Amino acid sequence: MNKSSEITTRKKHRSMFWPTHRYTKLFLTAVFIGLLALGFAVTMTILNPTQRIDRNSYQVVYMTNGQLYFGKLQNVSGEFLQLKSPYIEKILQVNTANDTSKDAPKTTLIKATDQLYGPQDSIALKSSQVLYWQNLREDSKVTSVINEQLTKQ
Repeated sequence: MNKSSEITTRKKHRSMFWPTHRYTKLFLTAVFIGLLALGFAVTMTILNPTQRIDRNSYQVVYMTNGQLYFGKLQNVSGEFLQLKSPYIEKILQVNTANDTSKDAPKTTLIKATDQLYGPQDSIALKSSQVLYWQNLREDSKVTSVINEQLTKQ
């Protein structure tokens, strides 16, 4: 076998597995990288099921100082979490009719915009001060109270 036929045979053999046209190589490389990225994204979603904000429900945010906030979380990453339509838990001491020596606590929700200082309808919560947050069920007492207040307005 002479040298020129050996080179031709190698070229034919090489081109069967990998196209020789430059744009075809680029296209196939891009498709391969895209499939790898898609596979990685799907794998991370399946293997790392982080809690997601349910946009159809309210959330409760537990702070390190014991304060609770209720509302619609907009984000869960970054330096600040933004809570739209915030409500604040307020515990009132009420005397019971049977025994005046003991006070029975009563919890109520106050819309943040109803505060004396007149804040806007959003709160920025420092993420380092947040212990955790949860989505609230539609049948929770808090969701019911918020929905009742919204229908009264």
